[in-house]
Amino acid sequence: MKLDAYIKQIRERIAGGQFKAALSLLRAMLEHTPHLNEAIQQSARYADICRQVRLGKTGQDAAAVALNQLRWDVLELLSQLEAQQNSVALEELLEEVQTLSLHPEWQREAENAVLIANSQNVVLQSELHAGGNIHIVTNIYGEQKQQSAPAGPHYEFNKRLVPLLIKAMASYNEKADRLSRDLSWLNLPEDFNRVQKFVFQSFIGELGKQLRDLVRIDVFKEMTIEEKQRYYIDKILDIAPRTFDLLNYALLSAWWDYVKVTPLALHPRQRDKLAACFDKNFEYNLEQQFQLLRTLVELFREHAVPFPFQELPDAADQMAENGELHQACRAWQNLSKKNYTPADCDQAESLLGTVMSPFGFLTLYRMVSIKKIHYRQMHHDDARYMHRFVALGLDNKHSEDAEKLNYCELSEHTPAVLLYRGDNYQNGLNLFPFIIDYNALMLEPGAKLCFFSATDLNDGALQYRFLGDNRIIRIEKTGICKPETDLNELLLQLDNLKLFNLDCVVDAFMDARRTISGDVNIINLNEL
Repeated sequence: MKLDAYIKQIRERIAGGQFKAALSLLRAMLEHTPHLNEAIQQSARYADICRQVRLGKTGQDAAAVALNQLRWDVLELLSQLEAQQNSVALEELLEEVQTLSLHPEWQREAENAVLIANSQNVVLQSELHAGGNIHIVTNIYGEQKQQSAPAGPHYEFNKRLVPLLIKAMASYNEKADRLSRDLSWLNLPEDFNRVQKFVFQSFIGELGKQLRDLVRIDVFKEMTIEEKQRYYIDKILDIAPRTFDLLNYALLSAWWDYVKVTPLALHPRQRDKLAACFDKNFEYNLEQQFQLLRTLVELFREHAVPFPFQELPDAADQMAENGELHQACRAWQNLSKKNYTPADCDQAESLLGTVMSPFGFLTLYRMVSIKKIHYRQMHHDDARYMHRFVALGLDNKHSEDAEKLNYCELSEHTPAVLLYRGDNYQNGLNLFPFIIDYNALMLEPGAKLCFFSATDLNDGALQYRFLGDNRIIRIEKTGICKPETDLNELLLQLDNLKLFNLDCVVDAFMDARRTISGDVNIINLNEL
């Protein structure tokens, strides 16, 4: 079977909701190619999906987004393979595949999946998050038919946004600089698609992943143009706040590290502004985030504290009160999530481009999640450490949140989310507990990056927003470790270690609040 025939059949399976059969065909197609690992990874994730169904660990809301995510990942892989099929190396490998029939085991699995799907009308809806955090639900329909969405006017998504992002990157990236001086790629679909991928692969961590979702909007052939526009605006409305979160939390982390060693007296206005960002019961809007960033930049300059982003002082010149960036943050509040006309999409692209324009330097930085560290020292040898970490975001091979190992001479904080510039994450800025990897805390594989959002209005629990599906995760003090507790005995059980990790988040958060605000009257939760 030829590559085109395989891809056609896989797409037909996806369109029919027959994911198991689609993955079986994908595995068979890539059995003798360098892409086999990608098919195996998808199959492993699918196995986890089935496990989640059996255990009942998912809900209807999470499943609504899940189907789209799975389609995105598989369809994007198929598009990559189509683009590469003219490569001589790939064609030579595919010649072997073309002479093979499906492996009997996979053939039976594919046939069984089709029979089950056709007879029971089962649609599996799954959600793929970073590192394989997947949820699934099964929906049973009396009649399962795929209907084509009515054709509507085609809105050219990202045509305004991408040139603005390229311009923002130009000062920090030679390729972006060349692209900003010649926009001929903008009118050539294939070139424009390549530039879009270049943009989201360049931006730091979660921002790159969120930008990728904007690029993949046209994958959803079954969505009406109105549904696409609504989804598009919703995603844009998520990206700008996370950009400000990243900047503000990096500055707060660096400020905490500095004043922990060198206490500083703050003006009451500054102290109140910093304390308020810890105590907020509602997530800040963009105007409030802008004002917090201005306060932090002012503090760093006033006390000559080194900036975590060495390029930020230059960008700070664009943060003037009532300046273009400030006006865009104000206008953001008028862009309702209920709007989904082409004009609204156009406005959303312009506003996001303006918000991101001072922060093109974020393409110079990377993030990792340190999951686990093992200590090793042989007799008469120097001590070494084995870091197990996740490289957050996307690389130029479209690998997402890739898990890696680093055998080195230096230890590191764990669990931790590190921000760094260059090629070495060691001695990077630790963003914990403002940004956490919930999977690292729960001893789960992969990454589940969460940004501090607010404190619960009723009980003060910390609320973190998981960027994968925008839901809130609560973290509250469990008090599992008492003054008389034998920690060695306590942590023998993994469930206790998970609770201990959650308590460490709350403890670190309260310590940061006390240290940064200078309020010594804040209760120390370790003493409760």
